[in-house]
Amino acid sequence: MALDRFRACLIALAFLATSTRAQAPSKERLAIAPFESQGGGAPADFSGTAIRDGLAGELGTRFGFQTTRLHSEDRVIGRFQDPNTQLLPPAYRTGVGADLALTRVERNWNDQAKRERAGVLLTGSYEFLGTELRLIAVALDPWNGKELATAMVQGATEERFVLEGKLAGQIAMRLRPPPPQAADPTRSPAPEPEPEKPAEETETAEGHYENGFALTRRFDQTQDVKYLEGAKDEYRAALALDPDHFRSLNNLGTVLHRLGQYEEAIGYYQKVLELNPRYARAMENAALAYKALGKNAEAGEMWRRALEHEDRAEVRAAIEETLKRLEAEGN
Repeated sequence: MALDRFRACLIALAFLATSTRAQAPSKERLAIAPFESQGGGAPADFSGTAIRDGLAGELGTRFGFQTTRLHSEDRVIGRFQDPNTQLLPPAYRTGVGADLALTRVERNWNDQAKRERAGVLLTGSYEFLGTELRLIAVALDPWNGKELATAMVQGATEERFVLEGKLAGQIAMRLRPPPPQAADPTRSPAPEPEPEKPAEETETAEGHYENGFALTRRFDQTQDVKYLEGAKDEYRAALALDPDHFRSLNNLGTVLHRLGQYEEAIGYYQKVLELNPRYARAMENAALAYKALGKNAEAGEMWRRALEHEDRAEVRAAIEETLKRLEAEGN
């Protein structure tokens, strides 16, 4: 009898082990969330669930992924403070106070993806820009939160299904990088030429800038700080390809500023001013960063420089008022 019970236990353990292995998270198993609208006047019959369904079909049929379609369940997971909601001197901030509390809201896609034993969580957004549609996708590991891939496509609205196919192709390529070539022992080692990417996959500084700009706008609309982190990575990628890409330098400075990384932000504002010594907005932003660090003398110097080039009367008046307050604080 005891031997029979022992055998039964072994069989049960073997079954459990097999079941666990069969359900282990796999990068081939994708959980896809409905895409979020970023505005622009979507047609009445257009929705984020339709894009989710289109991508699930493309990734499953064309690329052989196992796909699961997730459904919306919202929850508020906490709050945080952003000391730089608007990167303007306090005297001419409009509408929002400096100490605004931002609500961080996330859908529980991670929990749903884990329940499905998915190794990849795919989220995204869509935005109508006149006659064009922009789709952005972000692939994450739901088990550790690591970003695995990002992709963006943009084109004519009537070509929505073509855009979904291109987006699926980018995602598949980035989730399944080509394996390294095995060395041929009969030949001398020689570098292989890099395969040329299709036109839509060629990396450019402008492409990374556009990705970063879209992610920054998404932060402005959702107040979810992870989009600022993504924008920071995109602007850095743009500068790796073109170190003098002016808009990426400036926008990276403002993103770092919003994240409270003032010293590094000032470094990028200075690079912007090396390229355009008359750019008043970079001077004003640098002054704000110095003020946040408690360096009032440097902040005052930057605001005085900005007065030499700022042509907006209301901004000039606000800077002058700010300088008066700084001088009063110094006395």
